Amino acid sequence: MRLFYKHGYRAIGVDTITAESGIGKMILYRHFLSNDDLIVAYLKDSNETFWGNFGQITMDAVTPRDLMTEYPETDYPGHQIALEHKQSVRARFLQPATEAGAREPEVLTDQLFLLIDGAYMASRMFGTKNPASHLATEAETLINAQVPG
Repeated sequence: MRLFYKHGYRAIGVDTITAESGIGKMILYRHFLSNDDLIVAYLKDSNETFWGNFGQITMDAVTPRDLMTEYPETDYPGHQIALEHKQSVRARFLQPATEAGAREPEVLTDQLFLLIDGAYMASRMFGTKNPASHLATEAETLINAQVPG
């Protein structure tokens, strides 16, 4: 999971996986005929884990509305890790937005954050031909609207 998140699915080769996991190639190939088979197994497992956790969290839901909020507890450890990551991304955008003289650096930060977050998900879901193909132009439009000159 760590390798896939850090480098992407296609960038990780069998050599890296076996070196990091401490298992031999023969054992890996006994269970997965290709890297794609490993990726599919990982994604299926992640999906099962997600829905298992979702079921545990929502099993006490009384109304349909209660079922529509995944991990509503802000003190849930997974929520905390995700929040920390998202806050660090926003902080990284805020500094240059402020230094560049954006009229509303917080607004520009939020706009760029949502644009990047949405682009990341679009590229993961749709591959190379996705709605994020014009990301740079969209970001430039947002920046030009906020930063003088």
